[in-house]
Amino acid sequence: MANTLILYGSLTGNTQSVAEKIQSICQSKGKEVEVKNIADADAQDLTGPHSCLILASSTWDDGHLQADWADFMERTANQPIDLTGKKVAIFGCGDSNYSVFCGAVEVLEQE
Repeated sequence: MANTLILYGSLTGNTQSVAEKIQSICQSKGKEVEVKNIADADAQDLTGPHSCLILASSTWDDGHLQADWADFMERTANQPIDLTGKKVAIFGCGDSNYSVFCGAVEVLEQE
């Protein structure tokens, strides 16, 4: 089983491409990394056996999460998600023409 799980939300495919590139780089170094679309994920993916999580979301409009991430947050709002003992990294893709650049990263960090 992969030690690291990358959960991404991507509408245009850019964030998915970056997630897969990270997976490829890690695999070239001998690491096992699983990549999963957040639309297909549940709370157990965050709390499961992976010791490292990489969360990725594109940003829409002025700082909003990608729609699948927003749906995931709503679906899991009443479920306890304890990330104690896990290493967590967050990245995002966005458009610098908006007043809030990559604001989804901040939203994920706060959640």
